[in-house]
Order: sequence, then structure tokens, then C-alpha cells
Amino acid sequence: MTGLITTMLLVVAVRVCILCVGYASIHSADPAAVPQFQFEHPWIAWDARHYHDIAQQGYARDRAGEPFEGGTTFSRIAYFPLVPLVGRALSSVMRLDVALVTLSNLCALIGFGFLYDWARRLVGARAAAICVLIAATFPGAVSFAAGMT
Repeated sequence: MTGLITTMLLVVAVRVCILCVGYASIHSADPAAVPQFQFEHPWIAWDARHYHDIAQQGYARDRAGEPFEGGTTFSRIAYFPLVPLVGRALSSVMRLDVALVTLSNLCALIGFGFLYDWARRLVGARAAAICVLIAATFPGAVSFAAGMT
């Protein structure tokens, strides 16, 4: 149990560093470099923007892909409702964008806990801790910080 707690504390430290680097990079970047799908929040962009809109407005009524606010809404049906529902529930105690990022990071931590348990059963606690730390720090792991699945 001590190995799991120590590993998870290290993972939380890594997650906090990734979030801070994201905030620092978005606020220090040239305004022209901000992507069009970014939503005033470094971790609410691309797919996370769709989850944010669904949590705020619900799914659009047009299922035929008719134009709606400058684009089509048909692609939104690809986004399952659990993330927007939980994000909207959390938004009663925090802003919606913060709720989505918090939810995503909590799910990542739970996933790292399961990964640790699985790896510990296969190869032992030390190797499991290394496995989880590699998974938490590999370059693609920054996507775990965004408010999306």
C-alpha cells in the first residue's frame, strides 16, 4: 500500500507540473499562435470544446447535419453523454471548464491506480511504480490533462 501511495503522489506531482506548463505556455504564447478551437483555457480545446458545449447547451436538435451556428452539429453525437453530465454536475461547485479538466485528471489518476495494481501483480511493486511513472510522463500523457476522454 505504501508503494501505491508514494507512486500516486509522484503522479499527482507530474500532473500538476503538466497543468502548470500548459497554463504558462498559453499565457506566454503570441496571441496569433492560439488555435481556433481553444476556449480561453489551455486544456479546453479540440474535443474538449465539444464536451464543454454539450455540457452547457445539450445535444443539438438537428441530426441531419444542417448548418448550426456556422457549422454542423451532427458530429457532436460522437461524444458520449457521461463526461458532459458529470462535468455539468461538478459545475455547480466550480466553473465548467475547471470541472471538465478536474474530471479528466481524476479519471487519469484512477487509471494509473489500476495500472499500478495490475503491474504489481505481474512484476512487483518497484516495476509497477516505474511503469506508472513512465505512463504518466510519456509525451502523449499531456492529453490526460485535457477535459476530454
